[in-house]
Amino acid sequence: MLTITALLENKSINPELNHYPGLSLLLEDDECHTKILFDTGKDLAFISNAKKMGIDLTTLKTIVVSHGHYDHFGGLTHLPTDFFIDKPRIIAHPHLFSVRYSALFLGNKSIKFKRLAPLFDREKLEAQFSFELTEVPLAIEENFIYSGQVTQRQVNKRYGVIIHGSGEEDDYVLDDSFLVWQGKKGLVIITGCSHSGIESIIGHAKKITGNNQIQAIVGGLHLRCATPSALQRAKKAIDENIDVYGCHCTGVLGRKYLNAKDFNAGQSLSFE
Repeated sequence: MLTITALLENKSINPELNHYPGLSLLLEDDECHTKILFDTGKDLAFISNAKKMGIDLTTLKTIVVSHGHYDHFGGLTHLPTDFFIDKPRIIAHPHLFSVRYSALFLGNKSIKFKRLAPLFDREKLEAQFSFELTEVPLAIEENFIYSGQVTQRQVNKRYGVIIHGSGEEDDYVLDDSFLVWQGKKGLVIITGCSHSGIESIIGHAKKITGNNQIQAIVGGLHLRCATPSALQRAKKAIDENIDVYGCHCTGVLGRKYLNAKDFNAGQSLSFE
């Protein structure tokens, strides 16, 4: 059985828990005795919430970061060096450490106005954690698979720019990645923001697992400001038998259109 607990989300069912636009989920497979932290919000709110919920995160051995935006990766940069009992491994895309900004574009000229990457010291983080940065799918324990880069994307939106020492390039958030859990009733897809489009993520999940049966989708679906065509593509891709728990960037519009349930900080879900 898989249990997913929302440590941090935009909203909370408990007024004592911190909440803001961000995401952090704890995944627990009781059969394999596996615990995975999926995303970390922008600061240590997920740690504070876990303590208030009676959850000990110090024994964690695996953390997955869906992409390098501050509201998913930032919490990792704030963790004390002595927080974990053993040095955890961090699984993410090689673009995790990209320095990125949102931008407006006037022809070929970009006007940068907000840093989307958290402030970080890469050398310090690499001393603190064991990073496994990969573009290809990676099996984690027995039932989890890290997606790697989504290879066939329906959404190729330019979100800003990535800054390099030699200049900058357009940022399409190619590091957008997710987790798949393989259960008896089918796959559970756990997403961070679905920048590549939930329809692309579903196709990629089926491809890397060889399993077309999906029981649930949990996470951010990036539909809060979606166009009618984007909403239609998402709805067409999601079978009516799939349970959808849309949080973070799914938005009221996305949840309503997909008939998705809320999943807020303090709540837990279970799947077989």
